[in-house]
Amino acid sequence: MKKFLALLLAVLFVAAAFAACSKPQNGGGGTATGTPGDETSPYPDSLPESLKFDGADIRIAHPDHAEMSGEDIFVEDPGGDIIKQAVYDARLIVEDRLDVHYDVYLLPQGRNVYSEVIVNSYASNDNAYDLVAEAGGYACTTASRGAYADLKATKYLDFTKSYWNQSYVENFSVGENNEHLYWASGDIAVSYLKRLGCMLCNTVVAANFGIDVSELEQLVIDGKWTAETMKEY
Repeated sequence: MKKFLALLLAVLFVAAAFAACSKPQNGGGGTATGTPGDETSPYPDSLPESLKFDGADIRIAHPDHAEMSGEDIFVEDPGGDIIKQAVYDARLIVEDRLDVHYDVYLLPQGRNVYSEVIVNSYASNDNAYDLVAEAGGYACTTASRGAYADLKATKYLDFTKSYWNQSYVENFSVGENNEHLYWASGDIAVSYLKRLGCMLCNTVVAANFGIDVSELEQLVIDGKWTAETMKEY
């Protein structure tokens, strides 16, 4: 099931690219209906046409609280919103392409409890979920406890594809030759677009320590503001 999980993870992100160029679908309830629109994405999935899963339910665990609503993967009713419509269409495309059905579990627990639910599910071998959505900052902890599959060891996954977030792939691959990867993200993830993060600089504190604020700003502009640089300052 873990390899199956990883395969579907890849296709989910490919489908999001397809959806951006798909014809709009009507909104619906828990079960998507209709036919996906014409797929004109420049990023084909490269999977065998014969790859089908005979209507299998794909059990997806996703946080359901203020910070993450599940809309990266699952939307019940787009309600005229173009982003929600794209996510909804992506689901239709994946279900049709692989002959599967999304079965989404929106778990209301906070982030720490959510991670424990996933780890406990894995440890007890109850096989409750095929796919888990989790914030990157917490996924590393869950992965370190053995709950996630090695994505790079899974057939059909190609992390050189442009729809993967290459920064994630580069920075979170582990092993002597970076041959292992336990979580990944598409290069356009709805939750991260909705909740952009920022780092603020207290110019008074910087000045008190004799730091030229314009120098810091230029480092950011040049893309040279890293964790290592921050430690040096």
